[in-house]
Amino acid sequence: VVAERCFVSVDQGYHANLKEMSLTVAPYTFFSEHSATLTKIDLQSNRLASIPYELFQMAALKDLNVSNNQLSILCGDEIAWFCAALADLDASHNTLQHIPYKLFHLPQLVNLF
Repeated sequence: VVAERCFVSVDQGYHANLKEMSLTVAPYTFFSEHSATLTKIDLQSNRLASIPYELFQMAALKDLNVSNNQLSILCGDEIAWFCAALADLDASHNTLQHIPYKLFHLPQLVNLF
């Protein structure tokens, strides 16, 4: 269960701060309930082997940090990416074996780590 204290209201939307919580599964229900207003998701330093592909379909998402996990893939190339507002993606310190080509077509992407 994700505590509501991890969900912070800011001027332009909401931030989900879930870093260093020893998560092995990303809380999809939590994200889906707030998908229209989440602008930042911080999942860094957990134990995630995968993340829900739905994260890449969140239109309001601007900043996603999934660094320092156990990810070998972000999502497959067959997944539609609707996160046109995504500007910052930090997937560093994982064991990524593949970078989806659609990532390089995101119009707002500025920082990729």
